[in-house]
Amino acid sequence: MNNLIFLFYYSAIVVSIIIGVINHKHFQNSTKAILAFLFLTATSEIMNYTAVALGEYGVRYAIFHFYSIVEISLILAFFTYALKIQKPLKIIGFGTVVFVIISIVNIIFLQPLDTLNTNIILLEGFTIISLSLYSIYHKLKSNFAINMFIVPDVQVSILFLLSWCGTFFFWSFIKILYSKKWNYIEPVLDGHMILNIFFYTGIAAVFYFYPKKRIAHEHS
Repeated sequence: MNNLIFLFYYSAIVVSIIIGVINHKHFQNSTKAILAFLFLTATSEIMNYTAVALGEYGVRYAIFHFYSIVEISLILAFFTYALKIQKPLKIIGFGTVVFVIISIVNIIFLQPLDTLNTNIILLEGFTIISLSLYSIYHKLKSNFAINMFIVPDVQVSILFLLSWCGTFFFWSFIKILYSKKWNYIEPVLDGHMILNIFFYTGIAAVFYFYPKKRIAHEHS
């Protein structure tokens, strides 16, 4: 994979975190969950990079198993707070427990810790895509007269929708492409990484303009 793309990818994550930390005092609970998600992603990437550098690919796959559970928990937190659901902690806890149980079953019977957990990634993708669509629909329906596309929660939902549609497609077919020794695997890998760069750059933009957009929305 192109090293320059990796550099842009890591830079997008770091910049997003820096901007988020600077503006975090203005954040609502939903956006704070996204900032926590970025810290999780950065930690995971450091651990993955170290595992690959040491040739411990089994450890890298195990990281994915645990990362997916915490990731979906934080993303569930974002949507729960964004949708203003009552008793959010119970909803987040219930969703997390369900994913933990499914992940344990997947580890025991289908994909052990030294195997990439594509089943869970696809389930996670389906869940996030569904929640993104519902969140956008709910916001537009309840505030039709307002330009909802300036609302940070809607913008993040759109970013999740676009990102995970691509991610779902990628993880659905990448194993098949590798097994068939397809000649264009590298461009697909690069394209997926560019999509991630777009996502984290978008999050950085949401964080940067967050204070102004929140004020504009509250006075609209």
